[in-house]
Amino acid sequence: MRGINKLTLVLVLGMILFVHPNAWPQETLTFEEAYKLYNEQAEKGDFAAALPYAKRAYETGTVIYGSESANTGALAYNYGLSALNAGVLDVADLRLLESLIIFEKNYGTRSLGLLDPLMELARLKELQNNRSAAVTFLQRASLLLNDQAEDEKIFLAEVNMRLGNLLLIGPEFGTNRIQQAIYYFNKSDQIYSEVLGDDSHEAGFARFTLAKAHTARKDNAGAENYFLKALDAWENNSKTDPALRIEAHRYLVGLFEGKGEDGKATDHSIAAGLLLNRATVDGSAPLYSVNPDYPTAALYSRAEGEFSVEFTVSEEGRVLSPRVLTADAPQAFADAVMAAIVKFRYAPAVRNGKLVATDNVKYNFIFDLDR
Repeated sequence: MRGINKLTLVLVLGMILFVHPNAWPQETLTFEEAYKLYNEQAEKGDFAAALPYAKRAYETGTVIYGSESANTGALAYNYGLSALNAGVLDVADLRLLESLIIFEKNYGTRSLGLLDPLMELARLKELQNNRSAAVTFLQRASLLLNDQAEDEKIFLAEVNMRLGNLLLIGPEFGTNRIQQAIYYFNKSDQIYSEVLGDDSHEAGFARFTLAKAHTARKDNAGAENYFLKALDAWENNSKTDPALRIEAHRYLVGLFEGKGEDGKATDHSIAAGLLLNRATVDGSAPLYSVNPDYPTAALYSRAEGEFSVEFTVSEEGRVLSPRVLTADAPQAFADAVMAAIVKFRYAPAVRNGKLVATDNVKYNFIFDLDR
């Protein structure tokens, strides 16, 4: 649970003699006994062990406090959260939704006390692959935070990032989903820049996601702008994984190659190479590649096959001196393979602080009509 208007269940506990919880059936525990045992397990993070005690506390507490009291809402939330963390999703669904409804009745639909069940319901719906419901709960949380929680701006930015990512990957949200994602990513960027600084890792990551959203829109100018802004923010930031910076350079290599700006593509290939020794990424994979044309004659004859090509990657990440190493395909494919491979761009190797060429690099082309 987050630290915003946390609901505290007020209990007056008398002197209780406890023995080991396995010494009696859970169904015979009093409310106070069950609640104490739930807290002990929950504090350890053992939600599977906490679950039966959360259930018993909820059942007995409902009798004590009534089905619509705020205390029952808190008990339903505890039970639902334990079930969610233990992987019992059907129970989590019922109890978390119940807690939200009870809190709405007690505190109103605009209370920050709704944030905990809203966030956990969103997490549950993501696990159930119900992105539409997850977005609905996150949008409610975003509105509550935006209207009332001035001291929780970073939390609002995190919620907006989750919203943007869900919208970006969810075709079920329609044609406006990418624009909606961009809206939420922009909001996060503004908050991170204001609170953490324009050159913070978080602001850079918001711009990185903005760039990917513009890429999804086929807005290459917008994508280029935000990838460059992300790299600017991350330039001297030790918090940023070098693999993220390499990924941004990879996108930019493709964008500049697509525009015919060879020099800028080379600059970003080299920048990626200089980062490789600090990142856990596969340096043998190309930064930029193109699919070879399928020869017309091979299409008509439905010919398929595989070509293995060997070449040198230069100090600038270019492909030099390609040659066919093995061929399990008609000769008609050879020209297409050679025309494609010379357009590839790689992150050049670095040894002793210097860019160096790499010989005997290999790449396989597979011509398969079903792919």
